[in-house]
Parts: sequence; C-alpha cells; structure tokens
Amino acid sequence: ALFEEGKYLGLGFGITYDTNDECRLKFVYEGSPADEVGLVRGDKILNINGRSIEEIEYYNLWDKIFGEEEVGNIVGLEIEGFNGTVRDLDLTKEWVTIDTVLHNDVFEVNGSKIGYLVFNQFLELSREELGLVFSDFKSQGIDELILDLRYNSGGHLSISQYLAELISGADNV
Repeated sequence: ALFEEGKYLGLGFGITYDTNDECRLKFVYEGSPADEVGLVRGDKILNINGRSIEEIEYYNLWDKIFGEEEVGNIVGLEIEGFNGTVRDLDLTKEWVTIDTVLHNDVFEVNGSKIGYLVFNQFLELSREELGLVFSDFKSQGIDELILDLRYNSGGHLSISQYLAELISGADNV
C-alpha cells in the first residue's frame, strides 16, 4: 500500500528534534487525522499516550508508543502550539495518503527565478505530482532549482530517475 498507493496506517505527521532537543512535527499530511485537528509543522509534542518524550527516549519506546497498527486505534497527544497553548488531543489511526510533494514555490532573488521543491518520497503516485510541479516551474521560467530531500526516506528507483529527467529537461518526459 505504501509504495504503490502512497498510503499507510497512522496519524499523518512526521516528527523530528529541533536544535533545543524538543520533539516537533516536521510535516502534517493534508486530510490526515493530525490535519483535521489543526496540527501544523513546528507544533511541539509534550506527551504521547501519557508518556513524556524524555521517558519515551529513555526507555526506547518509539516502536510501541503509538499503539497497535489498527484502524480506529486512539492515540493521546499533548501538544504545545507556537503561541504556547497546550492541547490534549485524541487522534484515531486511519489510512493516510502521503503527499510526496510537501511544498513547492517559486522565488525571485536578484533577478533569478528559483524553484523550491520539498519532496518526501519516491512513490509511484509521485509521478503525477512531480509532473504538475515541473510543468508549473517551466511555465514560470525558473532559472535554478532547490530540491529539498530532508524528509525523504527513499522509494522507487524509477521515480528518482523520473525526477532526474524532469530536472535535466530530458525530451522523453
């Protein structure tokens, strides 16, 4: 389901640690349980299922802390937003569709148009998403490209090849 359909069972976010060793959301998939309750990139996770992040780290609970891999499984989160507001949330695991293109934009810097693409995974559904982004880049006449792969965990070699062809401007794309 993951590599062919771009779906996984979960809550719809990725986590990372910031420079202060605080556990934060690095992205939230559109339409996911996390998105539906208003979680956003940068929100700080304080607790998962009643356990602090420090406790989860100390006892190495990451493989177990989100509970069983079943649709309908409820996960309790304590989240601190940017404004300092703390919320207790219960999110229900569902099938989440991955956004392989997390963000794209075009910036103008010193007379040059720079395309920026945050690409999450090399999945079969990426082909269409990448095609649309590069079509937009072409119509806007970008001069340079920033390809952000910080959150990319791999996938199909054929999609990485397709991305390389899009970047190079190969005629067979």
